[in-house]
Amino acid sequence: DFVTVYPLPNASLSTQTPEVCEGATVKLRVDLVGEGDISVTIVNNTNTYFHQFTGIAGTYFVDVNPAIGTHIYTVSEVSDNSPLTCTRFNASSLTVKVNQKPTATLTSTSEVCEGNTVNLEFDIVGSGLMTVYFENDQGGSGSFTTTGGYTNLVVDPFPATGTIKYYITAIESQNGVVCTGISSDTAIVKVFPNPVVS
Repeated sequence: DFVTVYPLPNASLSTQTPEVCEGATVKLRVDLVGEGDISVTIVNNTNTYFHQFTGIAGTYFVDVNPAIGTHIYTVSEVSDNSPLTCTRFNASSLTVKVNQKPTATLTSTSEVCEGNTVNLEFDIVGSGLMTVYFENDQGGSGSFTTTGGYTNLVVDPFPATGTIKYYITAIESQNGVVCTGISSDTAIVKVFPNPVVS
């Protein structure tokens, strides 16, 4: 008597972007090996993703949009259409990390007299090392690096008198990948001229 042994189908999972910023789409590559139609089930560890598809041996791509955090995607089941419907469980897995985009708020001293400095107050939310870039509407600019939280900068207003608007142009965090956030906050400072005695 002859015994027919059918090989188990297989599906390997990979991605070129294992670490991304929030809002990004991650493309999962699925390489199938087996005979005939192959059914594949992919899940993740947070129970927020479940995907099934059927195809023949070859390469397929699946787009996912994971939330902030760490996600493990697993090919939980892969089955062929052999007479015995051979099935392999937990065939392959990979980890995707999604980093939060940093955010910032900006306030400042609202009014000062000519010759005084201005306090720019930044409140930074994010993770890891972050660089904050800011400018004013008079052509001035600056930047600083922080790990988050409250930062107070003392700056000399330019021009010496008048109304100056400060705003944040970008916040960059570096957690393996550079994530750039933006802020719509502005701080308006009015610099009053000192009285002149003649």
